[in-house]
Amino acid sequence: MNDKDILMKELQELKTSLVHELRRVTKIIDHLTHENDAELPIKDDHIHRETSNELFSLVKIQLQQKVSMPSYETWFKDVFPASDENDLMTLVAPNELVRDWLEERYGSLIRSLLKDISGKDYEIRFIAK
Repeated sequence: MNDKDILMKELQELKTSLVHELRRVTKIIDHLTHENDAELPIKDDHIHRETSNELFSLVKIQLQQKVSMPSYETWFKDVFPASDENDLMTLVAPNELVRDWLEERYGSLIRSLLKDISGKDYEIRFIAK
């Protein structure tokens, strides 16, 4: 990995983190402005889900650079994260064929890219739509 790749990876990680924090802080400010007596919305599943989508979007960008465009269009284009809890990311494939192909052929690459981008060791579960 060259210096540019390392810098891009670090900037992508920072962007994901900043987007998450900005949304969290905005929710807290809105809460304090409108509903002072209720519990603060520190943990927000909607924000967490959006962060998962952003993380997987970064993975898909890397995949476009690592596989041919026909392979990307066939196997990855319509895949999206359904959840990301306790370092387990559930990815939704458009059908069972794609799900099985991704598990067998690309699971380790996706895990590796997730680790490169997020610094976490994710387990991946594939499900069909």
